[in-house]
Amino acid sequence: MMLVLQHLGLIVLAGGLAYGQTFDAASVKPATPMRGPRVDPTGGPGSKDPGRIHYPAISLQYLLMNAYDVNSFQLQGPNWLDTEHFDVDATLQPHTTKAQFRTMLQNLLAERFKLATHSETKDVPGYSLIIKSKLKMKESAGPPAPPNDGAPAALKLGPDRYFVPPDRQGVFFQLTGMSSARSTFRQVTMAELAATLQNQLKSPVVDATGLTANYDFVLTYATEGLYLGSGRMPEGPGGEESPPDISSALSEQLGLKLESKKVSAQVVVIDHIEKTPIGN
Repeated sequence: MMLVLQHLGLIVLAGGLAYGQTFDAASVKPATPMRGPRVDPTGGPGSKDPGRIHYPAISLQYLLMNAYDVNSFQLQGPNWLDTEHFDVDATLQPHTTKAQFRTMLQNLLAERFKLATHSETKDVPGYSLIIKSKLKMKESAGPPAPPNDGAPAALKLGPDRYFVPPDRQGVFFQLTGMSSARSTFRQVTMAELAATLQNQLKSPVVDATGLTANYDFVLTYATEGLYLGSGRMPEGPGGEESPPDISSALSEQLGLKLESKKVSAQVVVIDHIEKTPIGN
């Protein structure tokens, strides 16, 4: 029998879990020392290997962010979440959805780390994306481009020494030096731009521009202090010696501004989590 106890959003599962809520098989072990280049997490829904995940030397913070589909600022727990690393390997049904996959990760963390959580809405430091001056972006023209299917893009260098963005909607990132990047946005909304900035700044960003159209634009900026994700990014030979920070780039290149403000955000509060996982 499965016992479910819920109080103020706290959910604790005892007993068995229904089929489809857990991985077919899973291994969680303290991370082995990395030798050579870092190996990125691979597999899972939407990848080339949907029936298996391989997460080498992954932090508990990363696992929690994936399990609850949140940013780091939406996690409240012990300060060692980002310093404890584990090797996680698991198999799952290839047709598993992303929502089902997140449930599987949550249950794996509950089983192996005795995780218990609840959700709260809190006011946290963040930003409001507003119009500062005359817009320097162009509304998207022509028919809709194909949606981003998540597949790696076939890259080639253009005459300006930057990689040519793939012919699809979304954001194409490329590093242009040790501490600079160029992002090409195609047929994106301001809400999507705010979401991208939120991921990079690790702080909530709300769209307050009032703009409802889709836009095409390019943004070049310094990457120092920004989160660029765990995967590899293409690096072209182009670049600027002293690119502006992200806030200045938005103002100078797009006519937008990030205004500091308190923002309401849904926060996952860690009520309990063990530092050492139960053995496989």
